[in-house]
Amino acid sequence: MKILDVKNLNVSFRVNGKIKTILQDISFGVDEQQTLGIVGESGSGKSVTAMSILKLISTPPLADMSGEVLYQGRNLLPLSNTEMRELRGKEIGFIFQEPMTALNPVFTIGDQISETIMAHEAIGKKEALNRGIELLDEVGIPRPGLRMKSYPHELSGGMRQRALAAIALSCNPRLLIADEPTTALDVTIQAQVLELFKRLKRERQMSIIFITHDLRVIAEIADHVLVMHQGKCVEKNTVNTIFHSPEHHYTQKLLSLVSDRRGYGRA
Repeated sequence: MKILDVKNLNVSFRVNGKIKTILQDISFGVDEQQTLGIVGESGSGKSVTAMSILKLISTPPLADMSGEVLYQGRNLLPLSNTEMRELRGKEIGFIFQEPMTALNPVFTIGDQISETIMAHEAIGKKEALNRGIELLDEVGIPRPGLRMKSYPHELSGGMRQRALAAIALSCNPRLLIADEPTTALDVTIQAQVLELFKRLKRERQMSIIFITHDLRVIAEIADHVLVMHQGKCVEKNTVNTIFHSPEHHYTQKLLSLVSDRRGYGRA
């Protein structure tokens, strides 16, 4: 059963007084407890697709958005800002691309987690802070009580990414969207973060949209893959088929950059 069904999503921006098409007829679905990997080069439209789902693109540059974004059968595009604020975080969590800009530098990690929880649930500050400690522990941050009092600049890149995950998971969303969450991390920390996402998916029984330009990451985490190029979806299939029987020449080109594909993909 699909938790998310995007149908013919079109997005255009106003650039230097002219209308430019950014996304053209994007369609895909995400099943319950499935991880969809969205892959493509920089500028392919991956992040715009993710932000369009939650209507996070400001006007300007947004000129027009059309199509349908069905979350559990409800079209999100006609919803008001108030209705979307109620849904963001509580139903659909979002992890932004760059932790240092996504986290507020003047507030502690604890303040940012507790604020998110209290925005969606009728609980007090103390209970929200206690839950924040539990969340930091769940995502693998050592000494979570101490780290609740830390500011973003006092954490390593890997810990900042884990803190963002804790904030995104704070209201137990059914769908998590992660936009390039491993890009700025070294290989060892990247592997740890990928294992974290796989564990959280399994334990929380949630669905994930995982965006990256790295097919090796897709191979590790995705069940199905959406390949994007110049604002269009050029190929959709299981991760196993994408790696071993790609149809589109652009997908084949991306795969040619992966030096050794043996063992990638899962049946």
